[in-house]
Amino acid sequence: MIRRRLPILLFVGIAAALTIAFLAQPKDESHEPEQLQGGPLVQLAPYLRRLGDGPDGEISARTYVDAAMEGVLGSPREVVLEALRSPDAAARYAGLLAVPRYGPPDAALADALGPLLADESTRVRRLAGTACGFLGAEFESVEDALAKAAGDPDADVRTEALATLAKRTTRAAERVPLFRAALDDQDARVRAAAAKGLARVELGQHLAPEAQQRLGRRLAAAMTDASPDVRMYAVMALGRLGPSAAPHVPAALTLLDDESTLVRGTAANALGEIGTDALPAIAAALADAGPQRAASLLWSLRVIGKPALPVLRAALRHDAPSVRVQAALKLWELDEPVEASLVVLAAVLDGSDAAARRLAARGFARMGTAGAEARPALLRHRDDPDEAVRDAVRSALARIDAAAGSPPK
Repeated sequence: MIRRRLPILLFVGIAAALTIAFLAQPKDESHEPEQLQGGPLVQLAPYLRRLGDGPDGEISARTYVDAAMEGVLGSPREVVLEALRSPDAAARYAGLLAVPRYGPPDAALADALGPLLADESTRVRRLAGTACGFLGAEFESVEDALAKAAGDPDADVRTEALATLAKRTTRAAERVPLFRAALDDQDARVRAAAAKGLARVELGQHLAPEAQQRLGRRLAAAMTDASPDVRMYAVMALGRLGPSAAPHVPAALTLLDDESTLVRGTAANALGEIGTDALPAIAAALADAGPQRAASLLWSLRVIGKPALPVLRAALRHDAPSVRVQAALKLWELDEPVEASLVVLAAVLDGSDAAARRLAARGFARMGTAGAEARPALLRHRDDPDEAVRDAVRSALARIDAAAGSPPK
């Protein structure tokens, strides 16, 4: 155990010694340039080289770099830049770890980071992609270097480069071909980063119709990927295509049964973004959907908005009482006349399905004063045998009575 901890103790001691040494230096400005030369990040390099390449090694390296930077007097910019430009790969790595302490990014930082995306050290290339994320969109000098790094032999480098490119939204539309090509990568993390990049672009606005159709077919294929992250971002990107994604609505509908909650929710939202062209398929699917699937379909209708009102009204007559409750609430959320929603909720509250009664009671609680006309129905269930129903009913009554200025009865 002692032998295992010895390197850690050594590194911590070095970082502490560096801090003490810096604090002991005279603080006159004439001495600061000497102090910054061969600064703490460069001095740590021999020790950082001994760390492994795994996650534990990176955590330890961050700890040592943070400790060393605590002892820097004055601006840390020169220290970071010196490390980034060092001939020692470990020092460059330390500089990248310290980039968050650099302060507001500037041209000097951008000029130093760009070449590191093609560094001989894989560890440096990986971290350089992440560090470029600190640069604002105005620093375009790294764009081409990031695009080139998206073809790096190392999957981690490719992933970081694509993820950083996706955040640089000013030129994201120009990178659509790059993201699309990366959907064929052998590494799931790279494919997910590529799909996420596509999901950040308003594809329906930036691509010609034929390009939208080609990309729609590729995204539909990606929606069957073994990785849930790829499926989620692929269907999110499909929604960004808008109406041109209508041929792939059936593929998106299948994701409403996905094992991943995130995939199901994203698919529901994407169907809504496709818009009115998705309505016939959503209506057909809703007719015989169970409560879980119906909840997703009703959310899609909520995203579509007013054009979906006829389908929502039809859902008020659904066989499943819980679906009727959800449809009533969606109509209320769309600022429709509240009377029809109240009638449905009150009828379900008087029904025998305990789970549906809970939903109806919670729905009244959400509606608050909008449900004032249903007060008699709520009073009938103040002593409901289901505790969750009782709690929700009392909450709804409290909100209604508070708004009316009278104490609960």
